[in-house]
Amino acid sequence: MPEAEAVSSVTARRVPARRFGRNGTFAHTNPVYSYPTLATENSNLEGFDVLLTNGGTGIANRDQTINVVESMIDQRLPGFGELFRMLSYAEIGPAAMLSRATAGTFGAALIFCLPGSTGAVRLAMERLIIPELPHLVWETLRQ
Repeated sequence: MPEAEAVSSVTARRVPARRFGRNGTFAHTNPVYSYPTLATENSNLEGFDVLLTNGGTGIANRDQTINVVESMIDQRLPGFGELFRMLSYAEIGPAAMLSRATAGTFGAALIFCLPGSTGAVRLAMERLIIPELPHLVWETLRQ
C-alpha cells in the first residue's frame, strides 16, 4: 500500500480533489466488506474525483474486488484493462492475463481497480492513469 499512497499524492497535486488521501479517499486492500460500505454510504460521492483500489484483481477465491466494484460501475472503461494487460505483458509475459484490472465511472467519480503488486501500481499510475487523468476527470465533469 505504500506505493499506492505515494503515487496518490502525485495524482492529488495534478488533479485537485476536495478529499484525497488518508483523510477521504477509499483506498482499500482486499477485505471485500469495505466496498459495499463505499457503495451504500457514499452513493453520490460528492467531492470525489478519483477512487483507487489496490489488490484483489487476480483470480484466486479471495480476489473479490472486481466482482464487487463491477456491480457499482456505471460506465466501464475497457481500454484501461486492455492497455494495462498489454503493458504488463511486455514486462511480465503471459502472467499478465491473470489480472482483472479495470476502470470505470461510479457516479461522477472515476474508479480504478489496480493489482496489489508495487510494480503493477507503478505501471498503471505512471503509464496510464497520471498521463490521462486531467482529461479523464474533465470528461466526467462536463455536461
